Order: sequence, then C-alpha cells, then structure tokens
Amino acid sequence: MYDYLDIVALTRLFNTPERGKKLLKALSGGKCETVHLQGLQGSAAAVLLSSLAGTEGKYVIVANDAEEAGYMYHDLTQICGEKGVLFFPSGYKRAVKYGQIDTANVILRTEALNRLADADKGVIVVTSPEGIAEKVVTDKTLKGKTIRIARGEQIESTAVADKLFELGFERTDYVYEPGQYSVRGSIIDVYSFSGSYPYRIDFFGNEIDSIRSFDIETQLSIKQVDEFYIVPEMAEAEKYGISLLDFVDKGTVFAFADLKWAVERIHAIASESLSTQLVISEEGDTEAMEKIIDADRFAEKIREFSRIDYGARC
Repeated sequence: MYDYLDIVALTRLFNTPERGKKLLKALSGGKCETVHLQGLQGSAAAVLLSSLAGTEGKYVIVANDAEEAGYMYHDLTQICGEKGVLFFPSGYKRAVKYGQIDTANVILRTEALNRLADADKGVIVVTSPEGIAEKVVTDKTLKGKTIRIARGEQIESTAVADKLFELGFERTDYVYEPGQYSVRGSIIDVYSFSGSYPYRIDFFGNEIDSIRSFDIETQLSIKQVDEFYIVPEMAEAEKYGISLLDFVDKGTVFAFADLKWAVERIHAIASESLSTQLVISEEGDTEAMEKIIDADRFAEKIREFSRIDYGARC
C-alpha cells in the first residue's frame, strides 16, 4: 500500500516560506525580470506558483493549452481557494473560426478583467494561448459600461431599469441567461456578464434594501451581498479591442509554460479563416477573426513585463 499526499499537504512540505520569498524577491528587482523555474513536473508548478497568492500583485499564468490551463486552475484553487484565482478561457466554443460564443466563458473572462482592473486587489489569472489570443475591451470601456449596485444606495428603480436598457440588456418576464433583466414591482432581477448567477435587487422606496444572488431554476436565493457590478455584453467593443498585455498594468507578472509555443499558437489562430459553415449560415460571430491579436506585437510587448518561465523548455 502507498500513502498518497493530497496537493494541499504536498504544498506545505514543498512550498516552504523561504521558497516563496525567493521567488517574490527575484521578481521585485524594479525592472523586467525573467525567472526560470526548472525541473518542475506534474503539479509542482502549481504548488510553487501558489506562493504568489495572497500578495497584492497581479499574475497571469499561461499554460500550453486549454486542458493544461484547466488542470493548473484546479490545482491552484485546491491550494489557495477560489477567491484569489480566476480562469480566463477562450470566449468561443471549439475554435474561434467557428464563431460560436460560449456565454459561460465570456462571464469568466469578464470576471477576470474586472479583477485585473482593480488596483486594490491581487489576483492570479490562469489562461492559455487560445485565451490570450482574443482581444479584450479597453479598461476605459469596461469601467464606462460597468454599473456598481450597492445596498443602501439612494437611486430610483426606474433609473436602474433605464440604464440597463441603455446598455443593451433585454427586458423579459424572467431572467434565464446573461444580458437580461426583469422588473416586478419594487424588484429588479438582472443577469450580468460579470457573474455566474443573476442578482435580485429589492428596493424600499428609492433605496436599495437588499441584493441577493439566486438560482434561475428554483428562483431561490443563494447569497446576500452588499454590492455587485453589472457588465453588459462586450462583443462589439472587443472588435475594436486590445491585447491583454495592453489592458493590464505594467506591474503584472506573466508566467509561461512555453512562451515560444504560445506565440506560435497565436500565429496559427490568427492565420485561420472563418469556417465555411459560419460564412454560409451567418449563425454566430462572423467578425470573430477580427478579434484576434497580432502575434508579432505580442511577442515584442511581452518583453515589457516581468516573466516566469516554468515549463520543460524554459
């Protein structure tokens, strides 16, 4: 019989405070540092990179593909919890060239962008070449289209409903997918692109009395919150968007399993054409390929950031 250690127990043994301090110190030289981590196998990379959690810094980990990114995200959330680790997948089902938007992934991308734009909170974002190949909205656009809703805020329910309509939200009897809102007396339900669940805003006169997330199937409350952010669909804005490298601040640290491979994958994605089926049917995002970044510019721009290379070829 073998005794197996779970990843949390392994982290306690392997990822000593001294190792974590050395990694952070190597990245804090005040210029664009590159740290090479060699000999890491299996979940060892996640174990060591977990030492970045809980700091005020922002870190973007780029695995070699979506599957590896999923494993990395799972390992990190097991070690650090879900609060400080976010996933940044492709916003499309299958490949971008098919133009089939994955709404659940769009929500995950928006959540990650909001955290990266928050100057007061550190975060680890896990992605893949497919995820970073797609443009994102500018920080200015994201903030300009984001509404903060807070308990105790003095605002008329009609003003909130009017703003939702202006942002392109669809009014329905009941919300069941992102981009919708409903109004019933003093209650507004809204399904934002910034969260996995819709929220129910209950007004008392012109004051927001309570905010609760709820389940769309049962309509039952999940959790009461003090505030949340409403973000509309950004598909059109992303057409004129920017690279993630232009979105994040200069202090962001990128960690690559293989930077060369990531650039090659972005090149490959950008060189593809829309699928014939999409062109004929026009059922999907026919402008999907216009939302892919320039791989050569990415390769040049990444030099402006501190970087961790943790893969076999680093």
